[in-house]
Amino acid sequence: MKINRTPRKKKEKVEKEISIFEFLNDITRDKKFILNEDNDRFYKKYLICRWLSSNWSYLKVSDILNRYQGVLDNYEFHKFAMLLIPTKRTFKRNYNPFSKPLLKEIKEDLVYISRYFETTERESYEYYITIPENERPEFIKKLKKIYGIVK
Repeated sequence: MKINRTPRKKKEKVEKEISIFEFLNDITRDKKFILNEDNDRFYKKYLICRWLSSNWSYLKVSDILNRYQGVLDNYEFHKFAMLLIPTKRTFKRNYNPFSKPLLKEIKEDLVYISRYFETTERESYEYYITIPENERPEFIKKLKKIYGIVK
């Protein structure tokens, strides 16, 4: 009786995909140059430019990087971006521009605006911004009259 023994295959290491935020933090804060041959395929230059342009202070830098993304390979592009951008933490995973707490008086005004226009508080904030500052108190007073709060 013959036993068929084939050598077992060794388990290959599963590569952990590096997220765009890790590359962005490397460019803006860490400056350790984490880009290598193993994680080169996860590096997307257009996403780097797009995320950098979402921060208004990096808008001009991202415009310059956008011009050179077709010319430079990933390593040169990453080095160039690290040289252009100063060190500071900017990109967080769960970034939400509306998460900042509003003042209590503005929040009350937003409730009246959202009731009047039948919108969410976020949308009512957009309305609130478009009203000129000198006309805001008068407008809110009219809304309060409509809802019977001020006579």
